[in-house]
This record gives sequence, C-alpha cells and structure tokens, in this order.
Amino acid sequence: MNSLDTSRGEVGHSAPTWMVSWSPDGQFLASSSEDGTAIVWESSTGRELQRFSGHQSTVWSVDWSPDGRKLVTGSEDATAILWDVTTGRQERIFKGHSGSIWVASFSPDAQLLATGSSDASLRIWDVESGSCIAVIDDHPRLMKDARFSPDGRLLATSCDDSLIRIFSIEDWKPIATLSGHEHHANTVDWSPDGSQLVSCAHDRTLRIWDLA
Repeated sequence: MNSLDTSRGEVGHSAPTWMVSWSPDGQFLASSSEDGTAIVWESSTGRELQRFSGHQSTVWSVDWSPDGRKLVTGSEDATAILWDVTTGRQERIFKGHSGSIWVASFSPDAQLLATGSSDASLRIWDVESGSCIAVIDDHPRLMKDARFSPDGRLLATSCDDSLIRIFSIEDWKPIATLSGHEHHANTVDWSPDGSQLVSCAHDRTLRIWDLA
C-alpha cells in the first residue's frame, strides 16, 4: 500500500482534505481541501504538480474532464470553477447557487456540468458559455452527489432526504425515484455499462440498483 502525504511542509494542503479523484489516464490525482485549494499530484511519486487557488472557502468537490485537460471544483463559497490543469489558470466561474456546492461533475462529452448544493437545487451549466441552462428543484434538502450515466443520457443524484433520483437530460425531468435508504444518501456511481447504479448512505449500507 502506498501512502500520499498531502501536508508535507512547504507543499500539500494545510487543512483536512475532502475529496480525491483519479485523472482519466490514471497518472494523476486531484484533491480538495478545507484550505480552499485543490491540488494535482503525480500518482506514482506523490509530487505536487499544480495548485489551484481561487475559492474563498472549503473546496468540497473536484472532478476531471474526460480528456484530463480540465478540472472543476465546487466550494463552500457557492461557486464552481473550471481550471486548466496544465497552466493552473481559471477559465470560468459558475455562479448562481445560494449555498455551498457539494458536487460539481462533468458530462461524458464535457459539454455540460452538473452542480448540487446545500440550497437544495441542482444546476446544469453549458461549459463553453458558462450559462446555466436548467435549474432542478426536485430535491427538498441538501444535494450530495450528481453523476451522469456513461452514455450521457441520464443524471443520477443523491440527497439528504435518503432518495436517489434519475433525470433525463432531454427535459431534466425525473424518470425514476429510488427509495430504500433509511438515512441521508451520500454518493452515487454508475456501472461502466450504465445498467446499474450504486449508492451509499448514512444508514451504513451500499445499495446496487438494477436499471436494465
């Protein structure tokens, strides 16, 4: 087992880390932290390669674009930021939520961005223009996660009301609500072929949903 120390002296995070994500090619890791930054690391050596500073508070979420060239972060400051991984520069700031952004995730074609917030809303953004193209208010409580299906046609979400919801990207209407968890639903993820969904919750369970 290899260990990556994210708090080593002059480099690394200066506060607790919250999320870590592999780059699509597996060569790099991105981490987010309460220190308001995200960092890209070389996974084989643990070397810090790029630091992303721009948020005013905790960075809760980090996600790679499918080609590994961009990074998106979501923060307690109610914004999401699109970054160029190579240069570390901000490319776009997404503003509109009134509460902290717990998740920001790319669609498989990187044309859309989904953000979920403590304001109980889910927002869909056009990555190129930065415009918000949909606001989904079907969640009564804090939004925890949002993930596009591998084919990009569906979006699954988790919420503090314990429910998993699936939306069609055609009209952003819910097509399914999955109940079974007994406490806050935390994260969701699709199987590689999109036929199943897995979720985990505060009730200490993982649930696998057959969607075929």
